[in-house]
Parts: sequence; C-alpha cells; structure tokens
Amino acid sequence: MYSEESEQALLGGLLIDPGQMAEVSQMIKPDHFFIPAHQKIFGAMVEMAVADMGLDPLTVAEYAGMEAGQAEYLYQIASNTFNHGNALAYAKVVSRYHLRRETQRAARQIQEAAMDGSIKEEELVSLVQGIALKMDSEGGVSRPQPKTVAEAAPDYLTLIEERMDSNGKILGTSTGLTDLDELIHGMNPGELIVVAGRPAMGKTTLAMNFCSAAANMLLNDAIEKARKNGIEPLAEKSPKLDFDGHVQVFSLEMPINQLMDRLVSSNSGVTMTHIIRGTTPENEMDALLSTITRIRLQPLVMDDSPKLTPSSLRLRARAMAAKMGTKPKLIMVDYLQLMESGNQGQGGGNRTQEISDISRGLKLLAREMQCPVVALSQLNRGLEQRVNKRPLMSDLRESGSIEQDSDVIIFTYRDEVYNEDTEFKDIAELIVAKQRQGSPGTVRVAFDGPRVRFRNLAASHYDQGESRIY
Repeated sequence: MYSEESEQALLGGLLIDPGQMAEVSQMIKPDHFFIPAHQKIFGAMVEMAVADMGLDPLTVAEYAGMEAGQAEYLYQIASNTFNHGNALAYAKVVSRYHLRRETQRAARQIQEAAMDGSIKEEELVSLVQGIALKMDSEGGVSRPQPKTVAEAAPDYLTLIEERMDSNGKILGTSTGLTDLDELIHGMNPGELIVVAGRPAMGKTTLAMNFCSAAANMLLNDAIEKARKNGIEPLAEKSPKLDFDGHVQVFSLEMPINQLMDRLVSSNSGVTMTHIIRGTTPENEMDALLSTITRIRLQPLVMDDSPKLTPSSLRLRARAMAAKMGTKPKLIMVDYLQLMESGNQGQGGGNRTQEISDISRGLKLLAREMQCPVVALSQLNRGLEQRVNKRPLMSDLRESGSIEQDSDVIIFTYRDEVYNEDTEFKDIAELIVAKQRQGSPGTVRVAFDGPRVRFRNLAASHYDQGESRIY
C-alpha cells in the first residue's frame, strides 16, 4: 500500500521548489515514505532546510551520504516531476498511504494481543486506546497551520462584529447565573474551567447546573426553530428536533440515575428527598412528570464509566459527538482526581505528574472539540485549619498543573457549613480566582440544597448601589 510515483513526485517537487519544504514538513515525516531510500532522502532534506542549506540533487545526495551514481536518481525524479508546485497534494497522497499501512499494522498488533491469553482485558482495552490516540495525533486529524496576522485578521474581524452585534451579551455558553456570566463572560470554546471546593460546598451541583442551563438553552432554540417552520415540536409524533449542539457529562463518581435525580429535582423544584423516597406530594406530580418529559428532549449525553484516562475520554467524547450528529457545546468531567493518566507504569507512581497529564489532556480536549470543558477538582484539607476557610489557589490538590492549564478557576464556598450563625444562610460565594480573559472576583448566588441548584439572587438581597461583583 504505497505509491512510488507520488513519493518521487513529492521529492522532485521539493528539489525544484524548496520553498514548499516548510509547509510539507508540517504534514510529512521521513517514516511516512514506504521506500527506505526515500525516507533517507527526505530526512536529509528536512535537516538541510532547518540548517538553511540550499537544496538541489547534488547537495542532498552529498548530505545523505549517497554514492555518486545515486545522485543521478535525484536528477531523474526532479526532471520527471510534472507539476513541481503541487508538492502539498503529493504529500497528502503519501500521508494517506502511510495512514493505511499504520492501520494495517495496528490491526495485526491488536489481533495478536487479543489472541495472547496472558494479556488482561483491561490491558487490551488500554492498548487499543493508545494505538488509536497515537495514530490520530500523528496524522489522523489535520493540524492547524501557523498564520500571519494578515491571515488571522479576517476571522478576528468577524469575531469583533459578532461582539458588537451582541449589544454586550455574552457570546459564550451561559452558566445560567447572571452575575457569574457577567464576570467570566460565559463559558467559551477552548476553555478549561475548573470548579473546585471542599465536600458539601456544591461543586457537582454547580457543574450540573451549568450543563442543565446549556441543554435547556439548546432545547429552547430548537423548539423556537421548529415552530418558525410551522412544526409543533412537543406533539406526540413530531419530527426530531434540530439541535445546534449537545452537552456531554462524564461522571466518575455518580451513576446516571443519581445524576438524573439531580437534574429532575433542580428543574422541577421537587426536593430530591421526595424524588428518591417516592414521596412526591400530589400537588407536585405534574411538575415532576412534565420535567421528565422535557428532559427527555434535551441534547444531553451522560457517561458514568468509573475509569477514564485522557485518551479514553477523548475517544468517548468523539463517539458521543458522532452519535448526536452535532458538536458539543459543553463537556463536564466529575471529577479530575478520579481520572487515571494512563501512564502509571511510566511515572513511577508520581501522582503529581499524573495530575499534570490529566489536566493537560483536558485542556487539549477543550481546544480540539472547540467547546468549554468544566472539570471538578477536590481541595486539600489544609484550609480546614485556617480561620478564614475561603479557598486559595494553593488549596488545589497537586495545584501546579491545574492552575497552569486552566483558563478559569471557580471556588465554591458556603459560609453556613462552617458558621451556624452566619448572616449568609442559603447563600454561596463563587470565587473566581483565575481567568485568563479578565480579572478575579466573587459573586453571590442563592443555594437551594433540597432542590440541588444554585439560583440568581433577587435584587432585594443587595443594598442600593452595592456591587454584585466584588
């Protein structure tokens, strides 16, 4: 599975027009060639280009250590190249054949491993995931190319126009909390947003509220779109709704039924205790059933696999997107410290390095899927010893890499957990300790524990002229 003619045409085109070398070398590596001599020639050409050496058949032959007679071969392929300006097209052909050979090799490797009775099933799954991720990173997905400012300007001007047309409204995905949206400008594509807190501070509740708000917004938009087209989307036999995205939830801590309890309670206003015990009052049954009916329509996908690595998460996220037929609008992971790096055997048991691999993997997932990724994180117990128990950046477990990779860090804090006589009953502080595109700050929100939800505070909570963000 190779094309000798394409390999020759690529090398010949580069010999005639070395200016194409920079772009081609971003796509092609020496081992992408099937013929060993071509691998050696291209490797020499890459090294010479990096050293800013001139490329022609004679200099390349000498640099590659080829015999005098072999230099004639380079003259021949250069003279036989039909279109020397088409090197990039030839490179794509060489790359496609390489990918097919690698797929065939991987299939043999997986088949051999599957037939080896000494390999455990978990190891086999890890092997398959690792092979898939390696193939993808090396050539399965087109990589963004560098851009000059002039090349980047048109897209940037479009973004500026969108911001101007929005009249100050956020362009990112809303959190569902007005003051938080105002502070962090919503949740934006490519951002890694870390929600951290001690137990009972409501971090899972907050993240699920983000997901619910995003899913509800997508559902409302789809319903509005259907009605504009003369379709009643909530009728019994209505056609499938056309969504502009979906929400993914990965829960390593809770099974799906527990997540459903939270979703139904927060959306219906029925307390979770009533839902779990089956004691929902008669006067709340309509709200419960109508909420379940509506939630069934939401473009929200949940995965409660207890073991996930960055690579397996990435593969599952892609599979979800393929299943839904849309790009994800938001991905949530609960929680970061329960993930495995997939490199336990290489890191010598260094959990700090594993957390670094995980946080970096989540940031790369946000960039690749072009959506915000919300990851929950635990905090160290050390803050319990302080008088002021509001979290600090140093309270993040294995904080260095999380702090570095995240775009936004939000701490959840409820004063009533520590102070029974606090004036802030049923109120939580959302402390934005870091955001790349803005300043830190804190907002207050209402916390409704029985219905597992955060809500905007009424205007009457604040004194006249009091800032809602501080």
